[in-house]
Amino acid sequence: MSETTNNNATNYIITISREFGSRGREIGRGVAEKLDIKCYDKTVSELTASYSGFSQDFIENAVDKSSIGFEYGFLLKTDSLPVYDQVFLAQCEAIRKIASKGPCVIIGRCADYVLRRNDNVIRIFITAPLKVRINNVTKLRGIDAQTAEKICLQSDKARAKYHDHYAEIEWGNPKNYELKIDSSAGIDATVDKIVEFINGYKK
Repeated sequence: MSETTNNNATNYIITISREFGSRGREIGRGVAEKLDIKCYDKTVSELTASYSGFSQDFIENAVDKSSIGFEYGFLLKTDSLPVYDQVFLAQCEAIRKIASKGPCVIIGRCADYVLRRNDNVIRIFITAPLKVRINNVTKLRGIDAQTAEKICLQSDKARAKYHDHYAEIEWGNPKNYELKIDSSAGIDATVDKIVEFINGYKK
């Protein structure tokens, strides 16, 4: 990584959504490091576990299995909701608490939608061609390309379903993000491009 950047870019909450295998998690961490702000990934699940009583592993693997919409769910008592809706509500509480502490990067978990009413949020979606993502997963997991492709497609389908249900907006649609970026150039190059965008961003 190059030298740390410190300026008004660190006034923002940056949410990272990503396709599986795009290296979005590593890129999000790199952006946080370069801006010298905190990055929340696993911490969201840890906080959610403390609010909900469910295990961290259960929360990290949660996908939408509810028939209730996000806004309607808030009108009901938490203990009357299906289990996955209870997890989501606790997750929302965790994300808002994190955001209230100051500038940071939050990876995944519908943070882009949960914080939609915050004026200082920059929503970023990280993508890459399927072939690139398959190659990334093949190298990282030591599996064959066919298996890697299956994992990429299934994971993206689950993420889109989870996001589209709870956020009620289309996952990956460029109009729902301040920046949609292809990570094919690699982690460091993508981090640099994102930081450059943030530095020049005016809300």
